Amino acid sequence: MSADERLTTLWETIKERLKAAEINQPLYRALDAAVLITLDGTSLVVGFTPQTEPDMHFLNAPQNQPLIERVLRSVATRPLKLVTIDGTTQADYQHYLARQQAAGELRQRGHATAEPAAHAHTPPGATAHPTAPYQPVADWIGDAANGAAVVTHFAREMHQRLRALEHHGQVQCRAEAFLACMPEVEVAERAMLRIEHDPVQQVRQFHRLLEAWGEVFGVPGILAALEYEHYKRGRR
Repeated sequence: MSADERLTTLWETIKERLKAAEINQPLYRALDAAVLITLDGTSLVVGFTPQTEPDMHFLNAPQNQPLIERVLRSVATRPLKLVTIDGTTQADYQHYLARQQAAGELRQRGHATAEPAAHAHTPPGATAHPTAPYQPVADWIGDAANGAAVVTHFAREMHQRLRALEHHGQVQCRAEAFLACMPEVEVAERAMLRIEHDPVQQVRQFHRLLEAWGEVFGVPGILAALEYEHYKRGRR
């Protein structure tokens, strides 16, 4: 039996045991929709198509974690964790890893440059101004090889823009900076359409960009998407 065959058998066994453990129709649906991608170290990676992505939630739901962890322990000879991604290919998994790495870099950069809120001296109602330059989005768009690269670079530049503000820890300052980024989001969207030729990837990667933009400024992805849609409607 080849390695791929053994991996497929492992995944089928996991699905069977999860389904046998309890009656949970949403979990059943998520298991049937999940596409096995790879085993990367101790990470068993499964993905979802754009049509089935809503079902991914049920594999990540906290109430299902004890059961999933128990089944993984029962079928594997080493510790395993189930990793879910949007996408069903090795390329999608590489995009996921790139985003995870970029997010880690952003967190490290944030810890290194964060200023305690107690040190803020802007008077109430005053607008904070940048204290350091940032790289305009257009300067790196040409270097992006694919949609995932656009997302990664965009998130880094937005994080740099936020950290360049003297009082980036203040909610009002973050909100103003978030809204001021709308033109750059539009530039990034146009770049995404130009670089990604697959319509499905265009939509998927731009959704990732909106989520990354929101994450930098502490805004839920759905709210970032709504604000951007409102901005575009206002320009029509």
